[in-house]
Parts: sequence; structure tokens; C-alpha cells
Amino acid sequence: MKTTEEVQQTGLPSLLQIRYLMELEKVGWKRGTVMEIAGKCGVSHPAVSRYLKSCCEKGILNEKYEFTTVGKMMLDRYRKLIDETENYLARIGIDEEAQGETLRKLIENLDCATLGKIVRSDRSSVQHVPKPVIWKEESFLDDMLAWGSWPVCIAIYQAGSQIEQLRKRSMADRGVERQAMLRHNKRGSWLELSIQKMNAISRVDHAEMEGKLSSLKYECNGRLHKAEIRGNKVNIPLEACRFIQNSRGIIKGRVAITVTCSVGCVHMPESTALLIFWL
Repeated sequence: MKTTEEVQQTGLPSLLQIRYLMELEKVGWKRGTVMEIAGKCGVSHPAVSRYLKSCCEKGILNEKYEFTTVGKMMLDRYRKLIDETENYLARIGIDEEAQGETLRKLIENLDCATLGKIVRSDRSSVQHVPKPVIWKEESFLDDMLAWGSWPVCIAIYQAGSQIEQLRKRSMADRGVERQAMLRHNKRGSWLELSIQKMNAISRVDHAEMEGKLSSLKYECNGRLHKAEIRGNKVNIPLEACRFIQNSRGIIKGRVAITVTCSVGCVHMPESTALLIFWL
């Protein structure tokens, strides 16, 4: 696996460095921007600072850390290339959990022109694939889901940019069992998660610690609602979820959540995540 330094030597930005620029584009340059980007990307302040300074030297950013014409064109090209490559990986059947690492390797090891030719050539040779069918919760329940209890697999990813959602797991993912239950009956419709113990190693004394997910909020109609935790169960109403069926007939649901976790005497700050489940 190439290090960031080795990627830089090829003249190609790493996927993480592209994300620095995407975050800069979102928040704009102001006091504390570097720290904000570093926090969102999970890296050190100097790593972001060094790369942004190098972008100024290359003409991607000006002295005020604003995108130059060249910088805007470069970022737009990579953003489009990332989208096209994501679709390409899905078309050729790369497993979801492997897509993020595969995307990183392609972006960091192939120039834009070569990678673009690969994904566009594949797209032109593939028969038309119907677009995914998306339902709101009510339509899905009426048309596709009979009353009863249905086992589903779940995964919780860090939320944020498109790149993050290409499968970087949230710490909360370790706090719930991989299988959940989708329940639909006269009493209501909800996704039932089972909380499990989380294990971690202390960075202070290397002692083993145990803990669990301590709170969960879900987004519904633009507002956060606190889910009640009873014993080791926590329920999320299906009205907060969106469902999609892809061309292969796989049905998935998703909902934005925020969680807090406690491990040992450490309480993790509230973080936003994307919970995905599939039948």
C-alpha cells in the first residue's frame, strides 16, 4: 500500500487530499478552517496545512486559499471521476465493503485520463441498466412489505462527504449486532437494533476496556429525534428511513443518525453516521 508521501511523488493527490479540497470548498477559508478540515478528515492539523500550502505553490489555490480557475477545474474533474468510478465498481460487482479501498487505489495510481477511459469504455459496453427505484417509507410498506418481522443486515458508516460514505465504518458500528429486525405490524413499523458490548484498548495504560452505545438520535423530516433505549434494544421508526431497490432486486434502507458511545471511563463525543440495512 502506498503511503501519502509515495502518492505525492507520483504527482497524483491521494483520495484523502482530494477530500481536504472538497471540505475547503464547502466551508471556505477562515480562521480555524484547517483545524475544522483536519477534524472532519480524522488527520492532524499539520497534514492539512502542508497540503494546502503545496496547492498554493502549484496554482490550485491562491494566497487567500481560494480556488484558482485551474484549481476549480481540477476539483470538478476529480469529483466527476470519483462518481464515475463508484458507478463502475458497482457495475462490475465489487463488494460494498471493498469499494472504498478499491476506489482509493484507482484514484491514487492512475491518471485522470486513463481512469476516465476505463470507466467510460465499460459504461458504453454495458446494456442499459434501469435506475434504482426509490420509495418513501409509506409507499414501500404499502407495496413491498407484508406484516411481520424480517431479519436485516446492518452497517453504520461515518457520514459526511461522498468519499466517507464509501465505506469507512463508524465506531458505532461495533456497538450493535450485525443483524437487526424490521418489524411491521398493527402497533407500528420500526427497525429494532440490538446493542452489544464494545471493546477497546486504552491509549494511556493499554488496559482493556468495555463499553456500549449510550445514546442514539435519528433524523426525520429534517429534525433529530431521540430513540429510547430499553435494555439492549433501540428502535428507529421506519418513517425516518428511505428505501431503494437496485437493478438486481436488492432492497436497502438508510437513515442518518447521531450516536454517543462510552468505553471504560471515556465518553466519545456525539458523531453523525449513516445507518444502512438491507433485506
